[in-house]
Amino acid sequence: MNACRLPIILLLWIAFAPSVTAQQVNETTILSELEKRGYDPNRVKQELLIRGFDESAFTSADPVVIGNLKKAASDIVKVLDEEKKASAQEVKDSDNIISPKETGNMTPGKGAATGFQDAVSQSEKKENTNSQNKQERTGAEQQEVLTYGQHIFRDKSLVLFRTSADAKAARNYVLGQGDKVSISIWGPTQENFTLEIQKDGYIQPTGLKRFYLAGLTVDQAKELMYAGLRGKYFFEKENFDVSIATARTVNVNIVGEVVQNGTYNISAVNTAFNALVAAGGPNEIGSVRKIQLLRAGSKPKTLDVYRFLQDPISSYEFYLSENDYIHVPVAEKIVTVLGAVNRPFRYELLPNEQLAEVLAFAGGLKPGALKKIIRVKRMEGDSIRILDVDLAALEESKKNFPLFHGDIIEVREMEDMIKNQVLISGGVETPGVYALTTDTRFSDVLGKAKLTQNAVTDFAYLFRKGAVNAKMTDYLQINLRQVIKNPGSDWDVLLQPGDSIAIYVGDQFTDETFIKIEGAVRNPGQFRFSPSLRLKDLLLLAGGVKREAALDRIDVYRLQLEANKTTRVLAARLTLDEKYDVAGSMGEYHLQPFDQVFVRSAPEFELQRNISVLGEVKYPGTYALLNENMRMDALIRESGGATDEAFLRGATLARGMDNIGYVIIDLEAALANPGSHENIILQDGDVITIPKISNIVTITGATKSQELYPEKITSQNKIQVSYRKGKHARYYIDQFAGGLSKDASVGRIAVIDASGKVTKVRNYLLFRKYPEVGPGAEIRVGYKEKKLKNDGGKEKKEIKWGEILSNAITQATAVLSLILLIQNVK
Repeated sequence: MNACRLPIILLLWIAFAPSVTAQQVNETTILSELEKRGYDPNRVKQELLIRGFDESAFTSADPVVIGNLKKAASDIVKVLDEEKKASAQEVKDSDNIISPKETGNMTPGKGAATGFQDAVSQSEKKENTNSQNKQERTGAEQQEVLTYGQHIFRDKSLVLFRTSADAKAARNYVLGQGDKVSISIWGPTQENFTLEIQKDGYIQPTGLKRFYLAGLTVDQAKELMYAGLRGKYFFEKENFDVSIATARTVNVNIVGEVVQNGTYNISAVNTAFNALVAAGGPNEIGSVRKIQLLRAGSKPKTLDVYRFLQDPISSYEFYLSENDYIHVPVAEKIVTVLGAVNRPFRYELLPNEQLAEVLAFAGGLKPGALKKIIRVKRMEGDSIRILDVDLAALEESKKNFPLFHGDIIEVREMEDMIKNQVLISGGVETPGVYALTTDTRFSDVLGKAKLTQNAVTDFAYLFRKGAVNAKMTDYLQINLRQVIKNPGSDWDVLLQPGDSIAIYVGDQFTDETFIKIEGAVRNPGQFRFSPSLRLKDLLLLAGGVKREAALDRIDVYRLQLEANKTTRVLAARLTLDEKYDVAGSMGEYHLQPFDQVFVRSAPEFELQRNISVLGEVKYPGTYALLNENMRMDALIRESGGATDEAFLRGATLARGMDNIGYVIIDLEAALANPGSHENIILQDGDVITIPKISNIVTITGATKSQELYPEKITSQNKIQVSYRKGKHARYYIDQFAGGLSKDASVGRIAVIDASGKVTKVRNYLLFRKYPEVGPGAEIRVGYKEKKLKNDGGKEKKEIKWGEILSNAITQATAVLSLILLIQNVK
């Protein structure tokens, strides 16, 4: 949808509004169509309401209102289209501007910690390069640097309630002019009525005095109404309630460092926190700690997002009144926390808040955090200063460390390497890490880990950091047998921190080999070689031979390996008995590494292959192929022959093999002359269907039948007439279809007989030969190709105006549906 289409359709809708009702529109269809075009329906409704257009604006006859409505709709579409382009572009930013993408959207608990730390590290490494790149970018390309607390206005943690139906007013909601109050009484007396608070702040139930509710909370209004209604109605307090049926709307002015300044018309059930969502929340330099709620005749109130995140109930202190102002000042003290904290982020601090407070905002330290040295990077004048802070000492003395705007706090983690450990692996029962003391020897660790039975005792290896170059590894061979025999000897060396012991097992010095079996066995594949493995064992491991296996043809191919000689392949052909014993070997035919065994199938072994004949034969059903060259006539004889009702020329052959599908046949000719090419050789899965005799001929296409016959006959765009023996296609067209229409193409007349065979008109110099028509055939009359010429004399295809008009109407209807949807928003 382009940017100008919505306002144009909007004006069309206003013009036709009296004749179009919301009930004519399916809401599911509207939402689906809107989403298909890439627009968020809720977002469109939200933007229109933000600009002050409720449902009354759509029925207004005031040209000023109509003009404003058109401009608002155009602005919304432009904003949405720009957002689409920005989203598709996905500008990658690797400099010191930390984008939401780099920080995992900077949302606590969603991987923000690592992403933020990595981004700031990149910023420090590329400071000079990024300074130049930053100057080259436009403001639109720059991505925001979020401060903790700003995310709740971006990621839908908070929502803006458009109507009172979206959210129930809290009990401490302050009532005012325009609120509709619902009063319910149940029990012995039942009464329900809803009254709107008037300009002077009261409601007046019928026959009763006025109750002044403006300025009261819902709970206070309930107490007042309970006392006032007890004299007229009989009820207990638990059978009485006062609630808000419809909350008033108020105009709120949001100014300062927000994404979009302006005046917003919103439901009074919103607090100032919810209202900020309409303006996009504080921008990248806006404060989240000192937001001011200004109201005429009242002291300013300060909104602190951090306090709200710790205690969301505090937001109820900030309900809105008509013409309130919300002012977001510039944040004055921003610091960044990196490293081993639970929530690395940028934080805004109040003047009296220092290191202890920002660490608390960051979720506290991780278990591995180093308290002794916390690094603070600070800008002082034209230089950067690094400060080391001992947090443990500060906590012990109950002191704090002052922070300044722009400080970067980095909390380091303890090193993962454990100094007093040694590792043992390989042929031991309990490999792993063991504790190391100053007098721990090789035999001490060996005694704890315990050698396995297949461990090699001739030698072991000790890997140790190089004495000269720590990046190198020294390989020390140990006589393991001597260590076991003589603990404390020279072989039983003292171990050092970081040493690694490797005990080897016999399998590590033996090549693994396999035997392969293929062919007519149930589970072919590879099996691990063993000197005890016999051919009989291999056949049993493979699930035994299949029914079609030829036991007198077992081929074994063996690789002959000799030192310093070329390998050769030897072949043996064996015969087995029913017990899988090799003839003359007493079942002791042993295999060798890399042997390949192939069990051959018996010659020409094959299970039955089936074919079917359906319809007009004496014994329809499934039959087996009796030989490789069984033909159609043999199948018909097997099925008892065709019945008297059989229409042999209409028979069809469906072939499933190789997905061939239907094959055109002439069964009548095949049966009349079995030696002809019409008598097709059958294959597994073939199905022959023989229908009953049909004496109907069908005529379709470009004829004048529509002019001759009533609609009930031509409703299916075809006519059906009785068969006339020996007549050709043109006879039927002229006699029964009124002849050819002006759009008919004589060269495209074709006859499709009952078997599917197609015969077309043939031209012989000065005359045409029309195809003959058989029983059950269809005569198709094709249309001429229509071409148009443009001004240059070149031919071009016909423009299908019907389809173009249909598509245009569909698009216009979809956009009209959007406007009707917005009209229904309350």
